[in-house]
Amino acid sequence: MKNLFFFTFLTPCIVDAALNPAEMAQHLEAGKPILGTFTDPKTPLTKWMSTIPDSTPIPAINIPGTHDACTWNYTGPNESVFRTQDRSIFDQLNAGIRFLDIRFGLDENTNVLRVYHADTLLSATASLEDVLWGLYYFLDHNPTETLLVSLKVDHGSNSLAVQETAHQLITASPVSSYWVQSTTLPLNLNAARGKIILFSRFGFDTTDNPDLTPVGLNVASGWDDNTADFSIAYAPGAVAYIEDLYQLNGDAVDISPEMKVQEKFEAITSHITNSQASANTTQVFISFASGFGFGIGDVITPKILAVGNDNSTLRLEGINEKMDRWLASKTTERLGIVLYDFYESQPTLVQKTIGYIPFH
Repeated sequence: MKNLFFFTFLTPCIVDAALNPAEMAQHLEAGKPILGTFTDPKTPLTKWMSTIPDSTPIPAINIPGTHDACTWNYTGPNESVFRTQDRSIFDQLNAGIRFLDIRFGLDENTNVLRVYHADTLLSATASLEDVLWGLYYFLDHNPTETLLVSLKVDHGSNSLAVQETAHQLITASPVSSYWVQSTTLPLNLNAARGKIILFSRFGFDTTDNPDLTPVGLNVASGWDDNTADFSIAYAPGAVAYIEDLYQLNGDAVDISPEMKVQEKFEAITSHITNSQASANTTQVFISFASGFGFGIGDVITPKILAVGNDNSTLRLEGINEKMDRWLASKTTERLGIVLYDFYESQPTLVQKTIGYIPFH
C-alpha cells in the first residue's frame, strides 16, 4: 500500500437507497446532536478505500478510528473528562475515520437505547438507532467504503432485553444488508464494501434466547481492562490483539505529565510494532491512543493527553503530535486499527495512519 494515494478510484456511484427516505430524514434529524449535518465534500479522504484493491484482507488495511466517537457535542458536568472528540460523526467519516467506538445503554426514562460515555448520557434525543441510520446514509453515498463499529454497553446492565434490542437493530430488515452478518471477518474488502463490520463488546447470550444468532466479532469475553497488550480469540484460529492502557501509571500522582504521556506513547508504538511483525491476516491489531491520568499538580484529561498544552513555561507534547511524527518516520506499512482522541489536532494524522504517502 505504499502507493495508496495515487488515486485510481473505483466508480463512486451512489447506490440506490434501500431505506425509506422519509424514515431516513427523521433519523438524521433526531440524530443531529451526535451525527452532525451530512455533507459530501468529495475529497480523497472521504473515499480513500476506493483506492484499495478488492482482494485486500481487512486486517492488512491501516484503519484510523475514534475512541468514544459520539462525545463531540457533550457540554455537561465533567466535560473535560467525558468529551474525547471535537468533530461530529459525519465530520469524522468525511475526514477518513473508519472505525467508530460507540458506547450505549438503556435510557430508563424512555426505554430506548441511547449513546453514553460511562453513565453520562450524550444526547437525550438521539437514539442508537438514529446514529446507525446515519452510518447507512454515509455508506449510501460512499459505497466503496467499509465501516468498523465497536458497540459496548457503558450504561446499565448488559441485560437480555438490551441484547435483544441491539440484535434487532443489526439483523432486522431493512437494515440487515448494511451489516456483515457473520462472526468472522469478510474474506476481503470487496465483500465488505458498503457494509459495517461489528466488533461486539457486549455479546449475544443465546442461553435464554436461542434466536439471538451471534453476529459480529465477539471481543466481549476476555477484554482485559486497562492493559497494554492482551489478546482475544474471536473465532477459531482468529485473534484480536489489543492495546487499551488508558489510566496511566494507575493512581500514582507523583509522576510527571511528560512521563504519563511517554508511558502511553510507548504502549501504542510497542503494540503497533508487534502488528508490523505479523503477516497473518486473520490477526487483528487494535491500538487505543487515548487515556487520562493524574500527574504532579495536574489532571491529565483526555484532551491534554491527546493534544498536549501550550503552557509557555512547560509545554507538554501530546500523543497525537508524537504519533504524527513517529508515523512519518516509518517505512513499513502495517499499523492495524488505531483509535484517537481529538484526531484533528494534527492535520496529517489520519492520512499518515492510512498510508504515510502525502496527498498530491
